[in-house]
Amino acid sequence: MIFTVGEILLLKKAHPCGGSRFKVTESASDVKIECVKCGRRLVMDIDKLLKSVKKREGKDIGEK
Repeated sequence: MIFTVGEILLLKKAHPCGGSRFKVTESASDVKIECVKCGRRLVMDIDKLLKSVKKREGKDIGEK
């Protein structure tokens, strides 16, 4: 797996709510991410997500 569950990603393009930080909730052939600001969940193809990631910030502080 390229992305780990709980990892925070900073994407190049912001979400319509204004947030650009997303938390990985599930990682398989498709990756499920959740906007940190509004909580909206998205499903992205792994190749498309790799192209849109600007920075990987590591695990969320609240994760164990």
